[in-house]
Amino acid sequence: MFEASGEEAIPMRGATGASLRPVLETLEPRVLLSGDLYISEFMAVNDSALMDQDCQYSDWIEIINAGQTTADLTGWYLTDDPAVPDKWAFPSVQLPVGRMLTVFASGKDRADPGGELHTNFRLSANGEYLALVRPDGLTVEHEYAPQYPPQLPDVSYGLCTQWSERALTLVPEQSGVRAWVPTDGSLGMSWTAVDFDDSAWLAGPQAVGYETQSDYDPLIGTDVEGQMYGLNASVYVRLAFEITDPSQLYDDVLTLRMKYDDGFVAYLNGVEVARRNAPETPQWNSAATSWHMDEEAVVFEDIDISQFADLLQVGGNVLAIHGLNYGAGSLDMLIAAELVEVGAVVAVQPGAERYFTTPTPGQANAEGILGLVGDTSFSVDRGFYSEPFDVAITCPTAGAEIRYTLDGTEPTATHGFVYTAPIHIDTTSVLRAAAFKPGYAPSDVDTQTYIFIDDVLSQTRPEGYPTSWSGFPGDYEMDPQIVQDDDYADILDDALLSIPTISIVTDPANLFDSTSGIYTHPTESGVAWERPVSVEWIDPACGQEFQIDCGLRIQGGASREPRYAPKHSFRLLFKSAYGASKLRYPLFGDEATDRFDTIVLRAGFNHSWIAPSVWPSGSRERAQYIRDQWAKDTQRAMGGLGPHNNYAHLYINGLYWGLYNPTERPDAAFAAAYLGGQKEEYDALNSGEIVDGDDSAWGRMFSIANAGVAGQAGYEKLAKLLDIDAFIDYMILNQYMGNTDWDWHNWYAFRRRTADGKFYFVNWDSEWIFMDVDENRLGVDRNYAPTRLFNKLIENPEFRLRFADHVHRHFFNDGVLTPQAVVQRWNGLSEQVHDAVVAESARWGDYRRDVDPRGEPQPIPLYERDVHWLAERERLLNEYFPYRTDAVLNQYIAAGLYPSVAAPEFNRQGGSVPEGFELSIQAPEGTIYYRLDGADPRLPDGSVAPEAVVYDGPVALTEPVHAVARAKSGDTWSALNEARFAIAGSPVRIGELMYNPAPADGPVRVIDENFDDGSADGFEAGRGTWTVTGGRYHAQPISTYDYSALATAGLESYLPEDFRLAVTMNTTTSHAWGFVVFDFQDLQDFKFAGAAQDEGRWVIGHRDGTGWSLDAVAPAAIAPGQDYRLEVVVLDDAVSLWVDGQAKVAWNFGDATCWPSAADTTPPA
Repeated sequence: MFEASGEEAIPMRGATGASLRPVLETLEPRVLLSGDLYISEFMAVNDSALMDQDCQYSDWIEIINAGQTTADLTGWYLTDDPAVPDKWAFPSVQLPVGRMLTVFASGKDRADPGGELHTNFRLSANGEYLALVRPDGLTVEHEYAPQYPPQLPDVSYGLCTQWSERALTLVPEQSGVRAWVPTDGSLGMSWTAVDFDDSAWLAGPQAVGYETQSDYDPLIGTDVEGQMYGLNASVYVRLAFEITDPSQLYDDVLTLRMKYDDGFVAYLNGVEVARRNAPETPQWNSAATSWHMDEEAVVFEDIDISQFADLLQVGGNVLAIHGLNYGAGSLDMLIAAELVEVGAVVAVQPGAERYFTTPTPGQANAEGILGLVGDTSFSVDRGFYSEPFDVAITCPTAGAEIRYTLDGTEPTATHGFVYTAPIHIDTTSVLRAAAFKPGYAPSDVDTQTYIFIDDVLSQTRPEGYPTSWSGFPGDYEMDPQIVQDDDYADILDDALLSIPTISIVTDPANLFDSTSGIYTHPTESGVAWERPVSVEWIDPACGQEFQIDCGLRIQGGASREPRYAPKHSFRLLFKSAYGASKLRYPLFGDEATDRFDTIVLRAGFNHSWIAPSVWPSGSRERAQYIRDQWAKDTQRAMGGLGPHNNYAHLYINGLYWGLYNPTERPDAAFAAAYLGGQKEEYDALNSGEIVDGDDSAWGRMFSIANAGVAGQAGYEKLAKLLDIDAFIDYMILNQYMGNTDWDWHNWYAFRRRTADGKFYFVNWDSEWIFMDVDENRLGVDRNYAPTRLFNKLIENPEFRLRFADHVHRHFFNDGVLTPQAVVQRWNGLSEQVHDAVVAESARWGDYRRDVDPRGEPQPIPLYERDVHWLAERERLLNEYFPYRTDAVLNQYIAAGLYPSVAAPEFNRQGGSVPEGFELSIQAPEGTIYYRLDGADPRLPDGSVAPEAVVYDGPVALTEPVHAVARAKSGDTWSALNEARFAIAGSPVRIGELMYNPAPADGPVRVIDENFDDGSADGFEAGRGTWTVTGGRYHAQPISTYDYSALATAGLESYLPEDFRLAVTMNTTTSHAWGFVVFDFQDLQDFKFAGAAQDEGRWVIGHRDGTGWSLDAVAPAAIAPGQDYRLEVVVLDDAVSLWVDGQAKVAWNFGDATCWPSAADTTPPA
């Protein structure tokens, strides 16, 4: 592990993924062992191994009782200072024989005998003294002296232990049960008693439950689907057992082992002993309070109920389980139990101190190691090369042997070449190395990919790789007709360097083995068809790179079929089983999250050069490779959520595999990253199939919709489950695109399971778009899909006008779907791949002509950029985009979704204007009603708002306004036109709704402050009473949460200059000021943003030696008792205040302007 000389740690291999791994070698600390209690294990660098009740990863210490009797720890001490042996005292705690107690060394100083224990000191990663001291405050029971050796992240240290145990399974998993689904509460609690008569109950083996699909079927022995599904979320289960001999009554450990979906309350001989996800007072028809993930539900959770061991009796006993499903309509349910007695005998091995790469707090120590071999280092880093070179590999651990491979396989202690001298590299190579030493854990496997472009252009099938994939011809070569073409030969080098590169390296058998390879069995799915790989990111343009180990699966639907596609999409899954549990890297730039559970590598299937014969003629000719990304980018540009994408060339074991499109997967983790909360709080569906959570709320939403929402009551009920505005934009986008492969699939939806949680829909796999300029998708209507919601909603007149307002926003006045905006976005993506598609053409443009001929046209051509790709681009730019907006608008008008009365037009559509500017409004028909406060001149009942003004001539603007106008002809209202105006030179300016400063160069740090410690530091109540809540606050590199730092040190003392801070605030008084403080220098020098409730304003301002100054304000109606979600976004000197997702006011402290001139309409990342 760390060398005694204090040699520095090896740096990380890349920007993320690979963990910091210092060189470790054992030290020889003195360990005093004098009794029966020991510090058996501790962790001084807890990054992710064990979380405390505050959701923090604090250091921890484990105490074990290796004696023969229960130990009373009252008044014992833990200390990290030999001069202060009584530093932290235990409360009244009993530790039974063979049992362990975990104490967090967090510095929080908590000694509640009924709660978590926390010392008043932390542990040093560099090594320090640690001791357990007897109640006299002097006698050391066990110590690590003079200090324990240096420690590693998530690696524990301690004593080797030898365990023996006497175990008795009282209730085995295969035991028989009696089950009953109650129809009323007449049984009360009588059914939990030993002598209850259950002879009339359903009898069978474990487990009890049901499965409407297939996941739980192999586990269920007693099926209660007929009694439970759709009827009751509760089931009563009784497991009777006999104890025939008093010697079977152990007094050490009694463990209840449970498999459950989704909750339960367990009773032993009539006494409650355990519960999970259960209401405080369960009733006969109660449901679980939370869901339990399927992958967790099928694994036993061990629950220590030793404190109830004295309930066991010789003779008859019963374990009664009240099983709880998340809802009566849940698709599955599972309850299985085991009851196990264990009498432990433990022996500590003095002098056998070890590191434990698998920490086991509260459990027996795993087999330890003397240390960890340090990571290998390479003299030449991954990348592109044109000249040969030699690579030297080193390892800082003395006596370690380095082994390496060049075929993608992982080196082991017995596999690979033994490294003896630098390795000569003169061709594209994947070099993998690891170091080994007896008694030590080996180093990680390090991977370096070296690419020579000349080799790429002439690559052939490697020896041993199959000639066919699942019975269809394989293809490894680059087509020489493209490589040698005069038009492309000189640009192929640039084409391969024009975008980043992803290199996947793995054992070739993981991909191409005839029985287990995922590429030769692409239709297989799930974790059983996930394979370990190394992934490298190489960006030649900026030199950024990283390496991470992860899992790899084939991704997709029809594209999995080998008869359809030789080039498959992949999914990368980041799990602790492979290394880092998340990819932490700004893969999609500063606007996106930089933490990912998974990434999808889209290969391009429909409208690509590999498209199969069963698809309509012309599909291959329409290849552009940017349709799906355009759809996702546009959804975000419209103000919605959408996965971020980019482009990369993919290599597999050094073989160029083509142009790929990495993208986020819009599952629960994605939703939590952008909407807040934890991923476990979300329901997510992929085309109606549950991905995360359950479909209870989903089913309720469609029940409401199908019951009819033409009336306002039904409409308002649906609006509580569906984000109406986001849904409107989603539908407009898909209707504009003419998405013909939708909505029977190709969409995601997700919702946070909170009282105000609403479903959002997200575009996915939007490839069948932009074909017929007159394509009309308004007639699509499928149940449990977006179009069903849409067709029900358009029966409501208020929705139709709201829909028309969004159409006007996006189809007029340089909106997102006006021809010029569409073309600009398309050309931006087109430029990104313009060179890269030449490499794609060389790799796959000949597949349907030369390798697996299928489909039209005949003869099949060689697909290339300058002939086919450019032709389709010109068709779209000249024949489709200029006409599509009007075509869809006319479809809306014909369907009654856009009024026949035209919306008013302003003589200027917003922006900064001189004081006194005359705003003119005109409309071809009807009376024009307008307002300058941003509120609708029309009331929901169709009448004119009292504050609305009839337009009768130009309006002089002397202050910032948000102008809105409609025309009314008879009973028909037009769509809404709106614009925001700022007054040039005004020192106080009104921010714009849904208007965002252009992003700065640096990253945006997101901070959520929830003030869980009871302190509101950072939120200043200038007047009145405020309640402040929100998400968790954490700022690296601070290792613990420090709320006071907001007010005492100032955000910018330990954060990047750019950040976002979010709080939820609520005032119960009618005269209140409250705001977030930032850029805090001292009590007379800081900035603030928040609410002036009594003045009805959102404010941004500062305090200096002259007092308080308001720099920017916006009108607000802040009601007492209502929650408001405030987000303060700081981008360099530009500050914006967002309320409930809408921008309210902004100020640039650098140049004293309201919005930067390069402002866009994208919400902040």
